[in-house]
Amino acid sequence: AEYHKASAKGLDPALAVIPTPELGEVARALGGGGATVRGVEELRAALSEYVRDPRPTVIDVRITRDVLSVPYRRIQYGEDV
Repeated sequence: AEYHKASAKGLDPALAVIPTPELGEVARALGGGGATVRGVEELRAALSEYVRDPRPTVIDVRITRDVLSVPYRRIQYGEDV
């Protein structure tokens, strides 16, 4: 939401982006299961891997900035969703 709020106020939205490590890779480095996914097929593969080997697992789902949250759409655009 902060990304879109900054843009709406004429600010540089890149200032709202906080870099984070790929948490799936961190989990694997610590001996657990883990995956970083950016799409549906990658998510399916990560879930299948978990079903095959049900151990402590982190699935880091990276979402797109193109989708606005419901609360933001209500506040910014008055949408009743």
